[in-house]
Amino acid sequence: MKTEIVVARYNENLDWLKKIKKSKDLKITVYNKGPNDIDIPFIQLPNVGRESHTILYHIIKNYDNLADQTIFCQGDSIFHSPDFLDLVNKHRKKFEPVQPLTAFYWPDGQLPNFLSCPPLPILEKTKDLWFDKKARIHVEYMDNNFVTLYPYHYVENYFIQLINKLKSSYGIENPLKFNVERFRLKDVDLDYLFPISYSAILSVSKEAILDNSIDFYNNIMSILIYDIRNDFRKNKKMDHGLFLEKLWLVIFNYKKYNKNYIPLKVKDYEIKKVETIVKDNISSFSYFNIYCQLFLNINIDNNTFNVFISKYTIYLKKSGDSRTLYIIDTLLNKNISAILKDNSKYNVLVELKNNTLKVIINENTLIDYNFDKIKFKHHTLKNVVVNDIGEYNEFIDNFSKSKVNKISKSKNK
Repeated sequence: MKTEIVVARYNENLDWLKKIKKSKDLKITVYNKGPNDIDIPFIQLPNVGRESHTILYHIIKNYDNLADQTIFCQGDSIFHSPDFLDLVNKHRKKFEPVQPLTAFYWPDGQLPNFLSCPPLPILEKTKDLWFDKKARIHVEYMDNNFVTLYPYHYVENYFIQLINKLKSSYGIENPLKFNVERFRLKDVDLDYLFPISYSAILSVSKEAILDNSIDFYNNIMSILIYDIRNDFRKNKKMDHGLFLEKLWLVIFNYKKYNKNYIPLKVKDYEIKKVETIVKDNISSFSYFNIYCQLFLNINIDNNTFNVFISKYTIYLKKSGDSRTLYIIDTLLNKNISAILKDNSKYNVLVELKNNTLKVIINENTLIDYNFDKIKFKHHTLKNVVVNDIGEYNEFIDNFSKSKVNKISKSKNK
């Protein structure tokens, strides 16, 4: 079986390629979109379209001359897949026809993000995909809004902003359906979650690639290059490569070509929002925290305030107002970091007293804000809505002693 490793490089150090075991049946092709400062042969490409452009270029250019197995990867593959060399050197003959090779997007403890993306509890749930219980592989499943729901709910705030801009720019409601139609993706059932792996590091068999026509890949390439609408950032173009990164397993039909595919119905994994009971300007509830990320909508008199609590940051904002009323960088506060633990029960108290809003977790006050600072007088805590609750969170309203009070589907924020 002939294997070709296709490297999408910008300015990364490629010394790690020297650690790949040489073999008569193995070829390495480097596509360089950055400076000519490497001592290995490469093909120069324009710096457009991220690694998606490189993958599509290689497929289109070599459609009639593909290797039996093509391993697509980035110049910094070891960052996203620390076991990449072992996977290639030891396990590639055991790969599925469509084989994800990424361990994560961002490793735990690595600055500037510092925390793992996705969170460690999510990574722990997909260990059954590892090779020999050592070489890490991760696949998660998303809904029609590109929000991870399996193994647990997870939101990338940056990507949600991109999704919301996509909806407004194109006048659409369903981002997955939109991409399925314009990219002409096959065998996609919108009633099911779709699989994704990070950073476009994957092995694909010749058969799986050729299951799509060359016109199919040319169509995606045209959209990637020529659809140049702006995204939510000032003077920045919509980055379609970010969508393609999450769609490669769909494009190459992971469902058909990997025995580890799990059919998961969207309706079985939908997250919900819960409205709690309020007594004497106090809301009290508990839930099992998988990883620390709590979204609250707190309605006081005729105003709504948004609270976000995570290992990154804690903030309080008035809905519809870009100003931040209260913020703490939790990464820099060891006392708070010690409180916000994964896989633990949280007892939460939200209280309005003497024009001061407090949010307390496990008897530790995390938000203490007096509205006198903005010259507001507030009297009544009307309700507290807890967002993004799944069955695994075991939510309980302490005033009703019920696992469910008012509950409805969550929407992207």
